Amino acid sequence: MSSHTNIVQEKALQLMQSIGQNTYLKSIMSGMMLILPVTIMSSVATLVKVFPFAPYQDFLLRHNLTRFFDIPITFTNNFLAVIVAFSVAYTLAKNFDVDGFMSGLISMISFFILTPYDLGEIGPLGQSFSIPGQWLGPMGLFTAILVAIISTRIFVAITRKGLIIKMPENVPEFISKSFSSLIPGIAILTLFTIISAVITSVGYGSIHEIIYKLIQVPLTSLGSGIWSLIFVAVVAQLLWFFGLHGHAITLGIVAPIWFAMDAQQLAAYAAGVDLPNITGFAFFMTYGAAGDLLAAGYNARFFREERTL
Repeated sequence: MSSHTNIVQEKALQLMQSIGQNTYLKSIMSGMMLILPVTIMSSVATLVKVFPFAPYQDFLLRHNLTRFFDIPITFTNNFLAVIVAFSVAYTLAKNFDVDGFMSGLISMISFFILTPYDLGEIGPLGQSFSIPGQWLGPMGLFTAILVAIISTRIFVAITRKGLIIKMPENVPEFISKSFSSLIPGIAILTLFTIISAVITSVGYGSIHEIIYKLIQVPLTSLGSGIWSLIFVAVVAQLLWFFGLHGHAITLGIVAPIWFAMDAQQLAAYAAGVDLPNITGFAFFMTYGAAGDLLAAGYNARFFREERTL
């Protein structure tokens, strides 16, 4: 019986190790952590805007100052998917030892290609257009991650096969890098243009709507409950017990879900409406990861006092 138990434990540990070392999950997690300053700036702007002090709010309304706080919120939290499309592609490309900046740039452009837009009037500088903001923020987060992974993998594959423009050695490095990413960039942008055209032509709206309804909404429902958070916390502690970095493994899986939930929370709070979620990444870090330290500190103090007595 013990031999069977050991086999199961070894298989489980191997599975957890493979998950923890998965390049894609690590890149997603790293990409999310990379934009943490952006989300903090958005949180600060939101807090300053809706600070619950009546004279302060009256002052903002009287002088019409509230709208100015919407500017940093719009270009941080409400542009979260655009930023993630770059950051995840950047970290993934770095893990594959290719040009991270160009991979991120191509991924971000690919994301915009897939995003629906409306044409406006033709003016002296050309035809105007507008992009619906709903897909640039939390609702477009999973699309951004998928675009980043697909575009970067294509970029890596083409680069490793040597299908790039190579410049002479005496050419400056920044020029050489620009030309070396030209063929991969054309191939990737062409692919996403075709995908966008096909989906629009068959009447499915946009890839954003498909991914949001089929992937993001079900995963958010699955990971938004308190029991989901408890399950992740318990699994993380079990992995620590077996010598694995529990939070690095578990958060690599659930971070996209919880980050999207946090962004929804922030947008709702800034708009002054009811918050849609209770849990999320911030909730877990406060009451899960950081909460472990509080419990450990309490236990250390308790046992110290007990020994003193």
